[in-house]
Amino acid sequence: MVALLGLAAAIAYAVLAAASRLSNPLSLLLFYGCLAIASAACIGAFFVLKKRGVSRADLRWIAAYAVVFRLIGFLGQPIYEDDFYRYLWDGRAFALTGNPYQHPPAESFGDDGVPPEFGEILSRINFPELPTIYGPACELVFLLSYWISPGELWPMKLLFLATDLGLFWVLWKILGPAAGLVLYAWSPLLLKEIAFTSHTDVLAAFLLFAGMDRIAARRPGIAAGLLGLAVAARFFVILLIPALLWRQRARIWAIFSAVLLAMYLPFAVRGSSDAASVITFASGWEFNSFVFAVLRAWFGGTGGRIACAALFLAFYVWWFRKNAGTALGTTLVRGDLLLAALFLISPVVNPWYLVLLVPFLALQPSLWGITAVTTVLLAYCTAANLQLTGMGGFDHPWWVRPLEIVPVLLAASISFALERRTAKPVRVTPD
Repeated sequence: MVALLGLAAAIAYAVLAAASRLSNPLSLLLFYGCLAIASAACIGAFFVLKKRGVSRADLRWIAAYAVVFRLIGFLGQPIYEDDFYRYLWDGRAFALTGNPYQHPPAESFGDDGVPPEFGEILSRINFPELPTIYGPACELVFLLSYWISPGELWPMKLLFLATDLGLFWVLWKILGPAAGLVLYAWSPLLLKEIAFTSHTDVLAAFLLFAGMDRIAARRPGIAAGLLGLAVAARFFVILLIPALLWRQRARIWAIFSAVLLAMYLPFAVRGSSDAASVITFASGWEFNSFVFAVLRAWFGGTGGRIACAALFLAFYVWWFRKNAGTALGTTLVRGDLLLAALFLISPVVNPWYLVLLVPFLALQPSLWGITAVTTVLLAYCTAANLQLTGMGGFDHPWWVRPLEIVPVLLAASISFALERRTAKPVRVTPD
């Protein structure tokens, strides 16, 4: 059964990959049809394996199809995304100047020294007036990709796919023969955002989980270094650090701080980093928000942000008290709950942000989590993709966000009740 479900998903991804090369723009109907088949295969395989257990043959099928799906995505084109143009430009800027944060791409408009292939890349960058927003760990990947083949996306895809499969290996090591493993290996969200589109969030996820695994293995020094790199890849990962390193010795905190400082300091001493664009992004942008959208209507943009920050702070205090130091024992922190709260109140919820949620979902499968990583893909129903007029290109018709969030809330009301009765801690065997 698992093999047949994997075959169905592989066919769906193959159709999607072919269409991504042949059709521009890609039909939303085809996009969601292929992802619906892939989602049904992933969720169906999970429930089959949860009911009857996971055999060695099942593990082989899970791993084999995980690789096949990613190879298909590698051959496809990015879908409904153009962030990769910024990655390619940053790689060149880093290689030529040593600092990708110093100058926004717009300063290169009209520069005759820009090669034609990078002139095309430059013309397609979103918000070229802003310096790059990506952390230094991501910038190192962009640099490496440039060194391999300037201006080409395939090295970037290979690097992030290697990271993706590295995280799959870490989860396999933690979980062993568990049904939750298929939720990561076959995740349609992961395939779309990493294999097809090459978003960066999988780098932070890999480094975070590698660090958590080292904490559980009583290797806190290595863990601290990995966690410092994870924050340098996606800064909001820092929210997990106090709970993960709680009660660790000062030396461990010093290692974490030194690694993080080493990543940022070379740029900071030259008066630049990702901070300026991050502040602009956090203070002024909105996309696919939920609680913030409601509070903004009541209190305005600034008031809504303050209210959301207060709500999240209250939740964080509760979450921290429940989770501080749990990675030292046999139960990993409930990062899924923290990320769910963050995304629920955030002014911007791009689908690829939930890539960080997927490995937590593999560790602690839940109905609400499965629903969230499935329905968030509806965020691509923007006015531009639906070819609607009279709206901003990134705006949503009124029905999109309710279709995203209402099923998650309904699933949460069921899954939280069930977890009180049936949840078991994830066991991690130290090396």
